[in-house]
Amino acid sequence: MDKKNLKPIKLNGQKDALAPGLSRRSFFMAAGAAGVGTATSLLTSTSVQAQSTDWTQPGNNNHVIELQNATSLPDGAVSIDYFGHCSFKITSPGGASVVVDPWRDDPSGAWGLWYKYKYPETVTDITLSTHTHFDHDAIDRPVSTMVLDRMVGTFEFADLKITGFADKHVCKAPGYYNWTNALAEFGVEACAPNNVGHMDMVVYLIETGGIRTLIWGDNRADPGLGFWEAIGQVDVLTLPVDGSEHILS
Repeated sequence: MDKKNLKPIKLNGQKDALAPGLSRRSFFMAAGAAGVGTATSLLTSTSVQAQSTDWTQPGNNNHVIELQNATSLPDGAVSIDYFGHCSFKITSPGGASVVVDPWRDDPSGAWGLWYKYKYPETVTDITLSTHTHFDHDAIDRPVSTMVLDRMVGTFEFADLKITGFADKHVCKAPGYYNWTNALAEFGVEACAPNNVGHMDMVVYLIETGGIRTLIWGDNRADPGLGFWEAIGQVDVLTLPVDGSEHILS
């Protein structure tokens, strides 16, 4: 194939009933420029849209490349910003940042409106999610170079070390509303070991600047054998405690 000769190719070798006189290449270029949903709606009766919106985000990975190429990183303070609900942003002394558990409203509307605003499109190097419930998994909202969704194991970058510990979501809330009954209505189990997949959890230990922060998410209060020994001493502990006792008392 002569790559220099990229003349348009007619659909079916001639004018096409779908797009008279329009080349295949020109058709998809025009459709792509109009958007994925619009492009596919021209071809099928059912519109298909991309699942991820990350490719539409502004910015790039220049900051990550700078951190990656740094031969040394400064000492200094660790900052922790609170974004409401169970979401935090931790920034290392060297400037590496991680956002944990960005939230959203349930897209089905079944659980009502929890938030007045959308999660802010804050810039970060890494986004973490502890589990797949809507109030913890809006991983498309932060303007993020990397996403570690329910990561188990150890990840190290710049002067950040993140360790994920697999466990289970609270399955019997101590509060006045026994929301876990909703799962039984769908014929699935909430509690381990036969819990439905979205009741799995990952607790994160984030280490930077000599500070060890434990992100609890919606984890159960009595994790499995050896859990605490694996985590060790922590300096900062985030817990989902409120008056409704939705997760913990």
